[in-house]
Amino acid sequence: MGVKTLFVMRHGDASFGGPDHARPLTSRGRDEVMASAGHLTGIGWIAASPLLRARQSAGEVMGGDACRVEIWPELIPGGTPGGVYGKLQSTAGNGLLVSHLPLVAVLIEDLTGVVPQMTTGTVAKVSGKELLPGWCALDWVKQP
Repeated sequence: MGVKTLFVMRHGDASFGGPDHARPLTSRGRDEVMASAGHLTGIGWIAASPLLRARQSAGEVMGGDACRVEIWPELIPGGTPGGVYGKLQSTAGNGLLVSHLPLVAVLIEDLTGVVPQMTTGTVAKVSGKELLPGWCALDWVKQP
């Protein structure tokens, strides 16, 4: 079995106001996501939180085609890595998760043992034989 790659992205900057689940990306947030998207290679699938700002961020990565983004309720801001691991085991190939703090940082720390700095729009590359706690390396973190 080869090495699996998982990219983990924090959504771009979002507006304040209105219900949390419906906060859209700002123009700055779109720019952040597009800057980070340039580092993504070999992605076979994308999964995002159901919150609007994460779905929009994933859609930007897909070139505006948000219909090809899978929505994972496990990726909400209060989600836990354990909930994500079950979903990861059913995926094939390399992928991208688009989610929120604190989950993105907690997930990366759980997988690699490294605590990343995840500002809005930041993407991290994690790789390992298995996408399980302690089995992965943090290859890099790119901020927009």
